[in-house]
Amino acid sequence: MQRRLFAITIAQILSVFMCGCIGGSQTKKNPADPGKVASKIESKELFEGGFATNNLLSVLLARNELWVGTERGLFTFHPKTLKPYDSYLKGEKVVDLAVGASGTIYAALEEKGLYYLPPSELKFYATQGGKPRKITVVDGSDDVYCATANGVGLWSNSMWQRIEIPPMGEFASRANDVTSLAFDKKGTLWIGTNFGLYRKKAGSYEFLYGNYQIIQGNSVVNHAGNSPLGGNLFFDINVNPITGGLLFSTNGGLSLLANPDSHKSPSEWVTLTGDHTQTRMDLGKLVEYPMKGNSPLPSNFIKTAYGFGDLVLIGTDSGLFLMKDGKFEKYGLENQLAGDTIHDLYHQSNIDSDVIYIATNGGLSILKRTRDAQ
Repeated sequence: MQRRLFAITIAQILSVFMCGCIGGSQTKKNPADPGKVASKIESKELFEGGFATNNLLSVLLARNELWVGTERGLFTFHPKTLKPYDSYLKGEKVVDLAVGASGTIYAALEEKGLYYLPPSELKFYATQGGKPRKITVVDGSDDVYCATANGVGLWSNSMWQRIEIPPMGEFASRANDVTSLAFDKKGTLWIGTNFGLYRKKAGSYEFLYGNYQIIQGNSVVNHAGNSPLGGNLFFDINVNPITGGLLFSTNGGLSLLANPDSHKSPSEWVTLTGDHTQTRMDLGKLVEYPMKGNSPLPSNFIKTAYGFGDLVLIGTDSGLFLMKDGKFEKYGLENQLAGDTIHDLYHQSNIDSDVIYIATNGGLSILKRTRDAQ
């Protein structure tokens, strides 16, 4: 394996927010006495010589290494010192990463499909199938579910299986144009598509969609959705490891579902929106009217989001937003975040701190939230 040194920007951010609970299997602090949170922002360049691209697409912490997927390959680092280790899949665009129960690393390559690296091997192997946009691994297994343009692909026991979604609704032809997917804590599979959301439980499917417009010629037809979803094009789906809630990153804002089992109850949903436009007919002409969002988010296009406890991280094309108790804090180039476009987030929970690795279009940022022991 070739070792590579390259330049990458690291922003170390100590957040002003505090979360009452800590995820994973670590000991929980008393939420009523969380301690103080220090705040500091620092940015530096680690290596001279440069790297072909700092446009980072995916990030993962596994096997005591930090794995970073880029437009030009996959690279590993020491998770704390960021000393570079190895490089893999040279020249390939690595759009997503995951790790199985066996410690096998899975990499989604935009043009060549799913690749895997077993713990005892020194190179990745091709699975000869699928072109996944997003991947997720079932907890406690090495079953890899892949979002593809032709349905859901399942890589299990060295074999591929295609899961075809039954077409539903007005845009049934888009049912298998899958863009994102995730399992909730009870094992229900949530599948985001080019139009709408599918919920797969015990072999049956349910189709959810939000309000939408159809523009034909000089007419606008408004259609009501069957759920409070903010948008119908899904960029990412994640699960809050503490609360079990779901976060849907869409073209209509960030939709938060507190209890996935009660998805039919509007009171379980909250959608955060940014300023946007709405098309209306005005004197026989189509006019785009500005609409005020209900949050400081810069637009309705949410790239990714992650929640742990009552803290929510929201990745956009205009920076990273932190939300807690209805209050927002923004990180961008102006306060030394590596880049404005957020592609991926990875959270590590420790006993006395939270560390969030942020893949941006300008390098890697690290957000640290440290509590004073009391």
